[in-house]
This record gives sequence, C-alpha cells and structure tokens, in this order.
Amino acid sequence: MDDDLFDLGTSNTLDLTSRDYALAWPRAAFVAEATALSRSPRGYLSGDVTPVELLLEEAFVGSTPLHVKSRKAATMRELLRRADELREEGAAPAYYMQRLGPAAPVDQGPDWSGAKRRIAALVIDFEERGYFDHAWGRDCVDAPRDYDRPADLIEDRLGIRADPLDAAEWLTHSDALFLSIVEVLHDLIARPRVVESVHLYAGCGRHFGQYITATGQAIYRHRVDEVLARTRLGLRFAASGEDVGRLVRSTDDPREELLGKLAVAPKEGTVDEVSHAIATFRNRGATRTHKRSAVTMLARVLEDQRALVKEHLLSKDEGALFQIANQFDIRHKNADQRSDYDDAYLDWLFWWYLATVDLMTHLSDRDIAP
Repeated sequence: MDDDLFDLGTSNTLDLTSRDYALAWPRAAFVAEATALSRSPRGYLSGDVTPVELLLEEAFVGSTPLHVKSRKAATMRELLRRADELREEGAAPAYYMQRLGPAAPVDQGPDWSGAKRRIAALVIDFEERGYFDHAWGRDCVDAPRDYDRPADLIEDRLGIRADPLDAAEWLTHSDALFLSIVEVLHDLIARPRVVESVHLYAGCGRHFGQYITATGQAIYRHRVDEVLARTRLGLRFAASGEDVGRLVRSTDDPREELLGKLAVAPKEGTVDEVSHAIATFRNRGATRTHKRSAVTMLARVLEDQRALVKEHLLSKDEGALFQIANQFDIRHKNADQRSDYDDAYLDWLFWWYLATVDLMTHLSDRDIAP
C-alpha cells in the first residue's frame, strides 16, 4: 500500500455533494476501516483487488469513488480527511407512483404515446451500450445473464413486476407505472468508462468495466428530459437536491438555475432545510399544504439569518419579509390570520423567499471573503 496513503493533503477535488459519495456504511465504520488499512501492509484479494478498492466499492452508494482516479490512494486520502462532509445514505426518495398513487392522472397530450416509445428506445440503446451492466450484468454467450434480473430490480423497488427491456410491454403500462420505471432506471444506470474485452464468439461484443454512476445518471436525465420537453406533462428530472433523479414540475430556465444552485449550495447548516423545501414545493403532486410547508421552511431559514437580513435590507423590507408569513395562514394558525388567499400567492412567496435566501448567501460570502 502506498506509504503516503493517509498523508492528509489540502486539496478538495471530489464533489462530495454527489449521491455517489453518500456512505452506504455508517460514517464511523468507514473511518475505522480506512484508518485500519493505513496500518496494514500492501495486499491483494482474489482477482487482484486491493483492500482499498474493496473498501471503496463497499462503503459508498455509487461506484464513482472506486474509479474517479487512477491512484486509489489519493481518493482514499481525501475521503478520510473530509469524512465529516460525507453523508450517510438514507432511504431513497419515493418513486412517482409511490408519491402520487398508482392511478395518478397525467396530462398526456397527443404526443405522449410517441414520447413513451422514444423513452423505451432510449433505454434499449443505453442497455446495448453497457449502461445497465453494473445493475443486472452483461448477457454473454459463455455466461448468460439472468433474464429475470431486470424485472426483479423493478419489483424490488415498486412492488410490481415489469421488464424494462421489453419495449412492447412498456407501452401497456399505466402512465404512473411507466414514469416510476423511468425513475428506477435513473437509480440503476452507470456509464462504463472502459471496454475491458471484446468477445467475438457468436457476435457477443464488448464487455465493459469501471462504471461511473454520476455520469450515467446525468446523461440519462439529459436524454429523457429532451423527450419530456416535447410533451405537455410539464415534467423534468430534478438534477440536484434530495429529490435528484425524481420527476418534478418544470419551470423556466432562470428559476431552474436558482433551484439547482440552492438545492446544494446554501450556507452551512441550512442546506438540508432548503433542499427539503425545494423538494416539497416542486413535487409533481404538491398540494396547497405542501407549498405552505415549503414556504414555512424557507421563512425559518431566513429567521435564523435575521441579523444578516436586517443588516442588508432596509428596515421596512425586513419587517415585511416576516410580516407576510406571520399575518397570513402560513407560519402560525391564529384566529386573526387570513387564509382566503389564492394558491398563486404561495408560488410567489416561495420564489421571493428562495431568492432572498440566495441573496443572503451571496452577501454573506462577500462579507467573509479575504
């Protein structure tokens, strides 16, 4: 094992906000194992797998930590140094039909059936390029894949058996089940970075390796979003935040940029609350109650930053910011509060508060900059 494996450097080269770097293990267990490896001699397991590689493979949700660098030592060194930034993976966000119900209505439009065919064709194309080999294996003449495996993975997550590689079957699914499978496949996909061998016998073809989850998911979201943009569904994939990989209500580009930035980048200590507010608000099935809850969460974040708000906003603006949330039926439910406002008011208030959170983050960063 490299002598400098656990010499702590200062560079931050890994994007630890990616779900690929979420720990499948408890953080303490990862730190204990990584520290123990620093005291062990270089060793290999069967198949020339090093102990460091095995730990990177087992301890994280995604495969990126294993393949992000040619030198695993540098990766492990940084992960151990920044262990406090690693989050432990909780339960995955619910899928479409679990959030909205198996019979959730979809505004199909005349082009929806064509869009379903194009998405099914995309999945087959990704399968042929090896993007699902990490999930259910490569079909090889010498070692045939378990043909039930893709359907097993769908059933494990949705409780309904469906084969994502059977294009004809896809078109018979309910819209809610179809969109749920689209989300499941996002969680399963990973881009192969290398061709490890080419099996010429019976035209078997390429065998891939070094699967990168984050890259595969980004490409998948982009391709599916292109198809969804040509429909009337008003859906797109969330690309960041706690609902990443789930279909959410689409907005205009500037607001999408604001959502993407604040889903992962507000001040330390507020990221979870802001991210949860965004996920609650942009959920496809968000009700009046959900939207009000999202606004309340953002108001709480701003309340915690009230000194900063007061410093940078005019006093009347600062008062109005909280007066609106307090006098309307949003934060508290008092008898003298107004509750007869239109739902569009909640949309306006959400975007106003979210933009204010962004402003406070920018001003705070400016104040502490050297």
